[in-house]
Amino acid sequence: MAVSPSPTPVVYPVNDTSRSEAERAYLQKLTDFAAKQDLTEDTRQYVRDVSIAFTVFAAIFVGLRFLARYRQAARIGTDDWLIVAALAVLIGNMVMNLVLVHQGLGLHSGVLTLPELQKMNEVGLHVLHDGPRQVTAC
Repeated sequence: MAVSPSPTPVVYPVNDTSRSEAERAYLQKLTDFAAKQDLTEDTRQYVRDVSIAFTVFAAIFVGLRFLARYRQAARIGTDDWLIVAALAVLIGNMVMNLVLVHQGLGLHSGVLTLPELQKMNEVGLHVLHDGPRQVTAC
């Protein structure tokens, strides 16, 4: 998704009579909110970098923990395996963040069209409901 150098706020279908009154009111609020945003802000690279950095940082320390256990000839306990499970969750979080960044996370909502906003919500809901195995099917 490329953002033009000076993006303009998107126009949502607030006058579409095939939509419910509540949905049109919500779209009007989105339109009004978009008009007040600095649409040149783009934090996608920051979100991507932080997600990757924290995951790599955590993986290094989990690896160091197992290395220390090995060098001390200490047995690997339940707490060690729980840390591995937490790292797996963190990796899943990173993957979800990277998918959402690709969908527009890090941009103001005023830059995203209605289908892009819906797709971002759909990806997030698939991950929460079906787990990471379904993200590629979206």
